[in-house]
Amino acid sequence: MIAGAPAPVVLRLGGGLTFGAGDELWRLAPLALAAGEWVVLRPAVVPAAADPAPPLARVLATVTPAGPGAVEVLGRDPGSLAYLDLQRLRARLGYVQSSGGLLSNRTIRENIALPVQVHAGLERDGEEALVEATLARFDLEGVASRRPHEVDTAVQWRARVARALVLAPAWIVLEGPGNWVHDRGHGVGWTRLLATRQETAPAAALCLSRPEPAFEAWFEANGGRVVRFEAASRPVATGERRGEP
Repeated sequence: MIAGAPAPVVLRLGGGLTFGAGDELWRLAPLALAAGEWVVLRPAVVPAAADPAPPLARVLATVTPAGPGAVEVLGRDPGSLAYLDLQRLRARLGYVQSSGGLLSNRTIRENIALPVQVHAGLERDGEEALVEATLARFDLEGVASRRPHEVDTAVQWRARVARALVLAPAWIVLEGPGNWVHDRGHGVGWTRLLATRQETAPAAALCLSRPEPAFEAWFEANGGRVVRFEAASRPVATGERRGEP
């Protein structure tokens, strides 16, 4: 990027985004995020029923399709891409789920190695070096040979973050604050996330299930911003619950 030039837009919701959570419909206003911008997206009020954070995160991470043209990531509409082009786009994304998200039949090392093997285009020595460096960066060396069910939830979350960041993504989507409620951002996971923002300037969106005043204040103090989304005025239709246009 040329010095002084505006940062490229990573996410654009030109007409906003309407998405379903259970039988409820939510509306996110038009939004554009440039490289290096981090945002919390959270409901304006505590949801009455279904949690809106996971379905919103899945749309932003291109896992669930949005309506045509509703979401533009890195200048592309994921819904219009052929399969191989969509996989190339996803190689530039990092997605951290609030639970699960790691393959149960693979070790922590193998889970982190998977995106490297599929997308990095490195020789085997380079792949191994990148995986080992990531394990060290996230303090996972001592549990690298264990499977996800053999470690506690804090380590699982750290492993999910490590896997999401291993290829230095341009766009990061997180479901929930992870370990922040326990370590107030001083643990390895959030320390490495904040360092990544300084080092490679990805854009990021963190989807919250409900208002979290303490976390939001900390997030804003660290240079992020909070965007609230509102409940829509009508029930969600069957096709919209599936993410269909």
